[in-house]
Amino acid sequence: GPPGGAASAALQGMLSDDIVGRISDIVMKVYGDLMPQEDEMQARQNICNKLQRAIQMQWPSTKLVLFGSSGNNLCTKGSDLDLCLHVPLDVLNPNEGQYRNSRSSARERERQQKKRHKANLDSLLKKLAVLLRNGGMLDVEALTTARVPIVKFKVPDGLETTLDCDLCVNNVLACFNTELLYAYTMLDWRVRPLVHCIKHCAKRF
Repeated sequence: GPPGGAASAALQGMLSDDIVGRISDIVMKVYGDLMPQEDEMQARQNICNKLQRAIQMQWPSTKLVLFGSSGNNLCTKGSDLDLCLHVPLDVLNPNEGQYRNSRSSARERERQQKKRHKANLDSLLKKLAVLLRNGGMLDVEALTTARVPIVKFKVPDGLETTLDCDLCVNNVLACFNTELLYAYTMLDWRVRPLVHCIKHCAKRF
């Protein structure tokens, strides 16, 4: 049988249909309370699209995508908006070609390359911060010394509330993980309610 099949059968034998039904009702209640409405999800995508158009005016070959809970189908009402800007390396590091014939050791070349990459990334984040600030975003701040450098900002929604956003650059692994979790949610409709309930309980306890 499947892995854990015996343990699953034993657990089912311990729980009556009534208890299973009650647990299911609680999970669905939590899910209903936490799940954002379709218009909120669409608003998140609209923000991403609007920001992408503005960014592509200056960097045409870039692409802005949702990641984290906003991209994996597991966000809750009012949760932060995580954005990743995919920037081609020749755009991020435009002058790397001139260092290819350096006579330094391989280790030194690698160290210098990482140093240039960090400087170029910091410069890009600061330029993005200026662009976002000029575009009407609020509380814009480039955090270039963070473990994952980001631009933090708030998007005004035209009302009295704002949406907190984090924008990073070329966080490829996080985007892959987002796609993987999204695939899980599409395999079985029960994944979303279960994960929402687990996250809710983890925050409370």
